[in-house]
Amino acid sequence: PCFYQGIRTDRNGRVSFRAPLGQSNVMAGGGEYSRFEDKVVVKTRPSRMRILLYRNPEFSGTVRDRSGRAVSGATVAVVPPGNAVRADANGKFHINWREVSKQAYLFARDARRNLAAAVEIKDRTRPINIVLKPALTLAGRITDPNGLPIPVARIQFVARLSGWLAYVGEEIVTDTEG
Repeated sequence: PCFYQGIRTDRNGRVSFRAPLGQSNVMAGGGEYSRFEDKVVVKTRPSRMRILLYRNPEFSGTVRDRSGRAVSGATVAVVPPGNAVRADANGKFHINWREVSKQAYLFARDARRNLAAAVEIKDRTRPINIVLKPALTLAGRITDPNGLPIPVARIQFVARLSGWLAYVGEEIVTDTEG
């Protein structure tokens, strides 16, 4: 049997819900807070549980092009796990993420001007400047084994870092010619 409930806390961080007696998995988290997961056994009603969530690490910086100009609207993602934000009008960004590995990278991209960069996060206490450079453009055609085009195939860049797969950038879809 399967029992699932998605519930939000009230403004005091409290929640009340009904669950069947026996073993359950409890997960909590979201937004700027860490993820909590544990197995609990509900023996009596009512049962109470206290969960403490920690604020995720935060990081900030500025995205610039090679001439030093701020790049507004650039996409910045932390990998892993792939949380993304957009730089503001001054190229500034602020991001928090669920730390899943001691090794993390920032991927930044300005799709309008075909610029990109990848930077390892070494010092998490200082803002980082990301300098975008000309990006690689990939073009191709998706076909079946008979060479026929596959329309509406989904394509997205995936970075494999520290044993994690992280989706970076927006997904694109092939046209009628694949």
